[in-house]
Amino acid sequence: MLMLMTQIMCTSVAVAEINSICIPPCIAKQAKVYSMSEHPHAVKVVQKVMKNVSEKEKELTTGAAAQETEAAESNTASVSRENTFYVQPEWKTVECAAVAGDQDGSAVKWNWDGKESMHPYWAVRRLTEQQMKHEQDKWNPEAGRPRPRFNCELKIMTVSSVCLACINEQALNRTRLLDVPFLTNNVSLEANEELLLEVGQIRKKEKEQRKRTWKDLVQAQTKVFEQMQKKSKS
Repeated sequence: MLMLMTQIMCTSVAVAEINSICIPPCIAKQAKVYSMSEHPHAVKVVQKVMKNVSEKEKELTTGAAAQETEAAESNTASVSRENTFYVQPEWKTVECAAVAGDQDGSAVKWNWDGKESMHPYWAVRRLTEQQMKHEQDKWNPEAGRPRPRFNCELKIMTVSSVCLACINEQALNRTRLLDVPFLTNNVSLEANEELLLEVGQIRKKEKEQRKRTWKDLVQAQTKVFEQMQKKSKS
């Protein structure tokens, strides 16, 4: 990850095969998710809480029903409930300043305060198709970087979280499956190539029409009454 004075970019340090980069969303500082989000770059995480089938229910499953159950992906668990959460981008860079007395301005002083959060998942630039065309138009081959292109995607991967417990000599386990959007490269990358993710055009939020109240009704009736009085006088 390169952090310049004017721009932040995430690049590959060497040649990378397809899907060799796989980065999960990280929110180390805020450490919380949201039930709703209007952030254009927020990502959705789906949680499925699995419920174990009791031993009595398994004993009642015989014959053809048992064969169908064994052929299923999981014959001892079913979805108890499903929740959807949203992870919002978390990004705070370290403060930097030019070193006093430096003639060419190349020396930089970094001021760390422990509040920084610079995970590569959020460092990868999100661009629309129009913004990508602009980046390609201003690309300079002499800069030493490959021509910019869309080379990343968000790929849903399922990870599990298992809680183990034992009460009265009976095992009470609970499994949660999480569908998490990992950021991965969908093409092979060249050395020093910037990672870029395509996003759709962000639509401007339309202003909601204010609901009329009794005050609006009184003002409208007052205007009508005043207009009728002017007509009668004329």
